Amino acid sequence: MGISNSFDSSDWTCRLFVFVRDCLFSHCPVFQTTRKQNGCDYRLTRRVFESLRAIYVSDVCVMSHDLQLVSEWILAIREQSDGKKPDADVEYFVHLAYRLGYQKLSDGCTVVSDLGWPIKYPPCVMHDYLYYWGGMGKRRSDALFRIAMVDFGMTRARAWLRWIGVSLGAWSAWRKHQKRRATEKGYGSDAWIEHRLEGVKP
Repeated sequence: MGISNSFDSSDWTCRLFVFVRDCLFSHCPVFQTTRKQNGCDYRLTRRVFESLRAIYVSDVCVMSHDLQLVSEWILAIREQSDGKKPDADVEYFVHLAYRLGYQKLSDGCTVVSDLGWPIKYPPCVMHDYLYYWGGMGKRRSDALFRIAMVDFGMTRARAWLRWIGVSLGAWSAWRKHQKRRATEKGYGSDAWIEHRLEGVKP
């Protein structure tokens, strides 16, 4: 399976959702580092909007729009940095996580907020996916998380603090995924994600 960033033009609820979501969040900059910067505060708006969305709009539509937003933001990062960002691995794994639809299974930023982003903060979704997959090891996964946060506009100081947090405090989550990969058939694979997403709201 894979999530497409194109929408079903016959689904009016999906088209309306995309239009309203874009309108709600278009007044805020992509690279804000705090939820209060430029007067933006997505938390309540997103919570209310997403609650209403869950009733009327398909999960596939939402995940497709998430992928579209992430793809546009990666392109914007590349243009603003003259091609120096994002890191190649960051770009690959962020895009892969959203293309697979893993943001549906991720809880975003676990301890802290998603920094006011209109969707789950992409570096956190990527980090959750890397822990699930396990192929890169914890140390490299945490390091890539730090690099991703800087690439997506966070200050280096804050990124380092959050890196210290996951490096020291995320061992239980890492071991939980390790145990499931060892005992649960298919866990850690793309096919397992596909199987889990078979039940999403069509």
